[in-house]
Amino acid sequence: GAVEVVVDRGAAAAGERIYGREVKVLSLGIDTHIFHPRKGEPSAGFRVVGAGRLYANKRPELFVELARLCPSAEFVWFGDGELKESLISRKKMEGAANLTFAGAVSSERLADEMRKSHLFVLPSRSEGAPKVLQEAAGCGLPTIAFGNYESPAIEDGRTGYVVWNEAQLIDRVMECIRNPASTRRMGEAAALVAQRWDWDLLAPQWEEEILRWTS
Repeated sequence: GAVEVVVDRGAAAAGERIYGREVKVLSLGIDTHIFHPRKGEPSAGFRVVGAGRLYANKRPELFVELARLCPSAEFVWFGDGELKESLISRKKMEGAANLTFAGAVSSERLADEMRKSHLFVLPSRSEGAPKVLQEAAGCGLPTIAFGNYESPAIEDGRTGYVVWNEAQLIDRVMECIRNPASTRRMGEAAALVAQRWDWDLLAPQWEEEILRWTS
């Protein structure tokens, strides 16, 4: 009989290409008690956030470039890693005074900081199933990321933007900064979509599948 695999949608598409079998998709969940939308408006001024370990695969140097090109907005990256000191030096050299590397924070603090912001950007090209995009959506942020990993958080043009190269990424970030009302509407749509990823809803489905394959 057909083999059924429980994965996220990017891996599901790959599985169907390789094995030619129907694949069942279950998304990863988020803790909506932590990652929930703000009440009211975000902080004054436009704020762009990113998060992840500061190493080459995440391409945080592109975040520095975005800050340099968009001096009217505030950029904040949450996470530590081996590139932190070199990135701080680079941002000083390029005059990106609007960029802060805030270090590692708890999930609760990250959620609070997301709710103070307007847009989440993930500049890496290679990811597995980046749950941070779903967490950002849960906090009411539109997200911009590369299409290589097909995140369920992004419905292109509705809850954020899918991009395929650096020029598109820069253009979309600038577009969001220029049009805060449209960006806010995308964030509201993202928060509604994120409700389907509540672990309280998804955990029983995962439990059912795990028990079915292990019993």
